[in-house]
Amino acid sequence: MRNEKAKQERKRKYMKKSIYCQLKDLEILTARVLSLKTENNLKPPTITQARIMEYILENNNKDIYQKDLEGALNLRRATVSEVLKTMEKRNLIIRVKNPHDARSKKIVLSEFAEKQHDKIKNNFQIIENKLIKNISKEELKAFSLTLQKMQDNLKK
Repeated sequence: MRNEKAKQERKRKYMKKSIYCQLKDLEILTARVLSLKTENNLKPPTITQARIMEYILENNNKDIYQKDLEGALNLRRATVSEVLKTMEKRNLIIRVKNPHDARSKKIVLSEFAEKQHDKIKNNFQIIENKLIKNISKEELKAFSLTLQKMQDNLKK
């Protein structure tokens, strides 16, 4: 009984937190779960790195450049640039010179990253399943619509 009372008190305090803080807490928890080492002791990709890998794989029929990633993932140029540098160091991507424009380089997944993709995708699915556990389809739909409205509000 005492434990239940403490749990409800924590929940009440959490409900007083701003939406921004709650979203940040969720991001931190998600990142923490993702940061667990893989069985071969390789550091898994960050959420942003995994999103970039997924985007490249989903668009494997076209050439992908940094500018494409900025627009598709709603990230700033400096952010994408730093993430790509890290990914290149970790052998997740290769930058290939564009024969038509020396200033731009095509972003290609390395063979290593392609081999790791299924494992990475599986890890994200595990996290997704944990996130939505005990939440109805109606609640998820409402939450998704609310998140979209919040994003739209910030874009205005």
